[in-house]
Amino acid sequence: MKSTKLFVMSLAAVSALFISSCGVSGDVTSEAESSEEIQSSEEIVSSEDVVSSETLSGEESTSSQEEEEPIDIFYDGGAFLSGSEAAAKENPGDFYYWYGDGGNVTNAVKEGRKYSLSYSSVGQWYGVQAFYKLPYSESGDTYAINLTLNSDVAGSITINGKTVTLAAGVDYDYSYEVAGDATTISLQLGIDGTPLGGAAFSLTVGSAFDKTEGATYYETKFVNGETVLKNIQVKSGKTVAAPENPTPESGMIFKGWYDGELKYSSTALVTEAHTYAAVFIKESEATKYTITYQNLVTEATSTEEVIEGNSPIGTIEYGFGYGAGKFYSDEAKTHPIELAEFVPSDNVTIYYLPYITPSGTCSAYKNNWGPIPASYLSHNDEGGLVLTDYAGDGGDANSNYLTQINFGPVPTAASGTYSLTFTYDMNVEGGDILIFDDGTSSQVVASNALEVGSGKTVTVTYSATATSGRARVQIGLGHVAAADKANLTISKIAVELAA
Repeated sequence: MKSTKLFVMSLAAVSALFISSCGVSGDVTSEAESSEEIQSSEEIVSSEDVVSSETLSGEESTSSQEEEEPIDIFYDGGAFLSGSEAAAKENPGDFYYWYGDGGNVTNAVKEGRKYSLSYSSVGQWYGVQAFYKLPYSESGDTYAINLTLNSDVAGSITINGKTVTLAAGVDYDYSYEVAGDATTISLQLGIDGTPLGGAAFSLTVGSAFDKTEGATYYETKFVNGETVLKNIQVKSGKTVAAPENPTPESGMIFKGWYDGELKYSSTALVTEAHTYAAVFIKESEATKYTITYQNLVTEATSTEEVIEGNSPIGTIEYGFGYGAGKFYSDEAKTHPIELAEFVPSDNVTIYYLPYITPSGTCSAYKNNWGPIPASYLSHNDEGGLVLTDYAGDGGDANSNYLTQINFGPVPTAASGTYSLTFTYDMNVEGGDILIFDDGTSSQVVASNALEVGSGKTVTVTYSATATSGRARVQIGLGHVAAADKANLTISKIAVELAA
């Protein structure tokens, strides 16, 4: 049995309240806008209540035969991963689920466009959540999203700040509009104060349409023989990432992706449809160069073989708390290079400076539990993370979660003790650091205050087996006085494992 009612709303960056991007370790009061319930029932819906599929897709409702069919731009990245809303925003195209604060997910299954969770939620109403971000979505755009929802129990959930009420065991079609700067799908299995309380839930994506005037997309495929490895609608004037290089047969080597004579480039702007095929050559006929990468922070090295005429991929382990930064042809960092445009003609060493990169941030008051606005964050020339002139939240000593800079998951091992040492500069009092485990909703390491001054260090130490695998370092600034402006620079993160 299926119940259907279409609902269209206009949302700005209302994307979740919530808390997964923050991983809040304390009581939270939702600041969401008032919600409108969408009842799932077997009532007959009058024709006046129904919004046509053409309207939802961004096309005018008309009988004109000249109207083009809307393009479904939903991209299935092939994964259903454990992670926060911040992870979904950083990895558009992949679906993520999050649990904590009394919620638990015991199984997550993806079948095509259907995403199913086996779960329990006996704590906070936001204890189980799911997130997805469309590739190429950006501020100023509007998207029409069509979902089918199913719950094993009757109750209400929250989708992009709106309440949706479901009947038990009934497929429910739900449609809405969302702004490009919001998380495309932000779902909580509950409403403010009340978790859904079931055991099984599924969400199926029917379609996603770009309603933005003048939006143009081109189908781009990557194939290996008859196997399609990636098929994505690319927004005109944007770049597209290739899938992982396919594994060649014995005696062969992967040469690159080609659409006829046109070689794929990660920096090329897409202005027409392409089908790139994997091309292989005999290994005995290939000229190869060895690229040696040297990490300028940890001094770790790794190597990569590149076929003549190709650019290196740069598969590098950055280390805990670090992410992509800059590449140089010299250790003194005087000659930066763009890896995607660099074509070696000999064996060469490339030096890379990784940037300190949080796994997520949040701001309760400045961004409604969303990430700290990008205007406050930057990197200095040495790859340090810089927070500039961030006015304090003025919370009490137990409210530091109101503003967070998170690094996770923290390293784990079969035995031993980890020490994570942060080197930082801080200009005001009120900051602290702790380790919080989203898997167990508990603190692994109690909070330590950040001192005021330059070149300060703080170390958090924990048993290598003491976490669920979902723990994170949380730097909290919610206790900074409202009259102060915090300037925080994290210049280094060192990891040590002792027996």
